[in-house]
Parts: sequence; C-alpha cells; structure tokens
Amino acid sequence: VEKHIRFATPFTIFVLVFMGAIVSSRKSRGGTGFQIALGFMLSFVFILFFTMTRTFAETGSLSPFLAAWLPNGVFAIISLFLYKYFRGDGLTQDYFKLHFIVFLWSFTAVLGKLISIPAVEMVFYRTLLAAL
Repeated sequence: VEKHIRFATPFTIFVLVFMGAIVSSRKSRGGTGFQIALGFMLSFVFILFFTMTRTFAETGSLSPFLAAWLPNGVFAIISLFLYKYFRGDGLTQDYFKLHFIVFLWSFTAVLGKLISIPAVEMVFYRTLLAAL
C-alpha cells in the first residue's frame, strides 16, 4: 500500500493545486468567505476520502493501486467540473491563468539545479509562457 501511495502523492499535489487555483481565482461581490470555506471543505473531504481508501486497502477490501489513485481521479474530475463551473467571466479566466503560470514557474525553483540555462533566458521563457 505504501509503495503505491508514494507514487501517487506527487500527482495528488498537482490535483490539489489545480483545484485550489480554480477556487481562489473566482471573484465575487460578497467577499472571499465562500471560496475559503469551499477550499477547506474540499481539502477535508479529500483527506477523509484518502484515509478511507487507504484503510480499505490495508484491510484487503480494495487493491492498493486503486486505493492510492482513486482519490486523485475523483478529485481531478471534481477539479475539471469546478473549472467548467467557475470560469464565468473573462476576469476569472485571467486570474486562473495567472495562478497556473505562477504554479508552473515554481518548478524552476524546485528544479533549479537541473536547469542549466542562464537566468536571462529563463526570464524570456517565463515571459513567453505567460504571453501564451
């Protein structure tokens, strides 16, 4: 069980960041309270669902592979649904794209020693990515 969970955890981060960017990119007149509550609720449900599938795998009721990847799949589908639902106006889409670009830029910090191009070229590629 632990081996499959260790392989699925990096993808869990992608799914949760994608979902968080969608929820946080929505702007409303009433404030951000709903978005914060929705984010906490979705995080709680994910942790509960992950713990439940892991317990089923440890008791033998569910295969370890399915237990590790089922929460990722379900919440990826929920994230796609939220993307369809929350992308109402052009401003919301722009906020989502901005959050996603910042998420992609974070990989240059994580993979810093593996990137061998000069800093000026890195800024050029980041700007080019943002322009797309």
